[in-house]
Amino acid sequence: RIDFLSLQKCDEETFSFITKRAVTENDAVVNWLDCHFGSGVCLSETTSVLRGAGSSSNIYGLFFGHGNQKFDIQSRSIHEGSNTNSDMLTKGVLDGCAKAIYRGVLKIMPSAFGASGYQKEDVTLLSSKAEADSIPELRINNNDIKKCTHGASIGQVDAEKLFYLMSRGFPKKEAIKKMIEGFFAALLTKAGNEGFTDQLKKLVEAKLYLK
Repeated sequence: RIDFLSLQKCDEETFSFITKRAVTENDAVVNWLDCHFGSGVCLSETTSVLRGAGSSSNIYGLFFGHGNQKFDIQSRSIHEGSNTNSDMLTKGVLDGCAKAIYRGVLKIMPSAFGASGYQKEDVTLLSSKAEADSIPELRINNNDIKKCTHGASIGQVDAEKLFYLMSRGFPKKEAIKKMIEGFFAALLTKAGNEGFTDQLKKLVEAKLYLK
């Protein structure tokens, strides 16, 4: 089993290009947590090739952009072995004129009998000028699988939830902060490392107070 945590917080004059790849043998597990806060332009690609029977992979991603930052996040799970499992979940927040595109590929090969895969992306936009696109792909080359699904959601802060928090005495900025913390909470728990999680929370808070 390998748990790989990565945090990119380069200055915004930086162009970052990051590629990570794992190949699993029988019953192996690889977990990724790929987090991006910095760079003017960021391309991040994470791939798991599930070669061995019973192996699994979780690809989790988190990004927060503002100003003119641009993110291109790519996740790939390629199932080659039987009874393999994969989960891909990416969550992002964009403010200002920031832009992001998510490309997720879930590929089931003819040899991957009994495979199971899922991919999902959720993006919250804090500005009317921020933009996000999701391009999920399911490439299924086997009729004997357990499940293979995807989902995506992109939208502004929920007005009703924001109104509820403000009606309970939270100023608008604090109410939005609470909502974004809740939005990221499920992913933050995936880190399994208290120091790393604390870093992420501080970076999220710093981005929010740039508003």
